[in-house]
Amino acid sequence: MIAVGIDMPTAINMFLNQIVHDQRLPFQPSLTPYADAIREAEAEPAIKVRDVDELMDLIDRV
Repeated sequence: MIAVGIDMPTAINMFLNQIVHDQRLPFQPSLTPYADAIREAEAEPAIKVRDVDELMDLIDRV
């Protein structure tokens, strides 16, 4: 935040004060990207592993 002339604590305080003043978040939170990612992951076939070591080996290969 230094580039715009305010430090991080001041920026956070401004953000929180705006929330209190407006009684709402300054953006609309959405789960859509996460819901899409979950659906996509659930559509993939499950991979079975015997133990954590096998899982870690699989992760390292990706």
